[in-house]
Amino acid sequence: MSELAPTLPVVGDGGGYRGRGLAPVPVSLTIDGVRYDLCVDPSMAGLKAIREYAGHERPRRGCQAGICGKCESRVDGNETRLCLTQIGDLDGTTIETPAPRKSMFAI
Repeated sequence: MSELAPTLPVVGDGGGYRGRGLAPVPVSLTIDGVRYDLCVDPSMAGLKAIREYAGHERPRRGCQAGICGKCESRVDGNETRLCLTQIGDLDGTTIETPAPRKSMFAI
């Protein structure tokens, strides 16, 4: 059985819970119709793993404490705050992220 190699960080936003330093495990998930196979610490924040290891920029980063709701996405049909969810708990799930906003203010 071959191990999955972690991808290089694409979006290095520097924040988020890095996990407890557990041995990396394979995690497979589908984000907006694209399948990602990662090899990461299962206790790492889902938001951090998705943004840095999968290179997916859609889940927005905010307070990273579950207060603001910026990272809220649909995980298997349920609204979930990815900053509070461990990536190991997202294994085998389908995640739908909100569409990016065009502008914060009306023109």
